[in-house]
Amino acid sequence: MELGNVLFGHSRGSIGIPRGKGFEDELIRLFEACDPQRDKSWREYGVPFENEIFEVHPYCWCEEETCPQCGTGEQFNFFYKPTRFGIRWYKYPLRDAYATEKITLRKFCQIINDCINSVKAGQK
Repeated sequence: MELGNVLFGHSRGSIGIPRGKGFEDELIRLFEACDPQRDKSWREYGVPFENEIFEVHPYCWCEEETCPQCGTGEQFNFFYKPTRFGIRWYKYPLRDAYATEKITLRKFCQIINDCINSVKAGQK
């Protein structure tokens, strides 16, 4: 765990998820599908989005006790609703990240594809 995350962060857990090795590329594909018109500065933190299949929330710095991410810790940065798979990260997508369960890149790609398809279906 990174020192800043130990002192100030919100991502905690026993199941680490790698930042590289394709996982980060998959999240970028999802962010681009969620908001293709936005300038690419969101790549640093993520893009806020929610539908019936998944939700994505950029890292929060508010540190309020009632915040579902900072205070109560209930909110994930990425949450896939059908299986309740979630990921929390520190500041940037997948930096010092922890998941609710161990996952392969192949399974993560399937989840991301399902999320992207749900975005496309909502745009029709």
